[in-house]
Amino acid sequence: MFFGDYNVLYGRNGVDLSAFKSTSSGIDKPLERSFGSIYKWLQCGFHVDPESHVMTVQAPVNWEVKGELWELMMINSTHDWRKYMEAALERGWPLTLLVQTREKAQHQTQHGEDEATPSTQREAVYVDEHTSEDLVNHNIRPQGLGGMKSSRSSSQLTELGAGGGAE
Repeated sequence: MFFGDYNVLYGRNGVDLSAFKSTSSGIDKPLERSFGSIYKWLQCGFHVDPESHVMTVQAPVNWEVKGELWELMMINSTHDWRKYMEAALERGWPLTLLVQTREKAQHQTQHGEDEATPSTQREAVYVDEHTSEDLVNHNIRPQGLGGMKSSRSSSQLTELGAGGGAE
């Protein structure tokens, strides 16, 4: 699992998560769990206050038939989670997530979220392909990580597709 307040970099094989911190943790019976339960488990593990912060969960994927071009897939639902897990197991991808948090917009924390918005709908960060890389993941701030053991080693965090292992 990768996390932190960094921009996603891109290398010759696509997404490069080497700037992020990492931690190892397992999810029991991942194909049987809903994304809601995974999301809550991550919130608890990273000590994310849902009242003040939004958490995004992405996974590295390589949809190329030949070659390697890694990109990030946003996971927002149980359908997305199962699609990722089934493809990762079938294709032998590393079982890795990128978890990032950022503060909610001030009006959301002061006045509460719109009551008509279902609680399962997550606020996601989408970036137009023409947007400068400097703007990617702008204002993402991690909260405490007291519940998960973290490590950061440049030898462990390599460009995916060039020897990166499962985290």
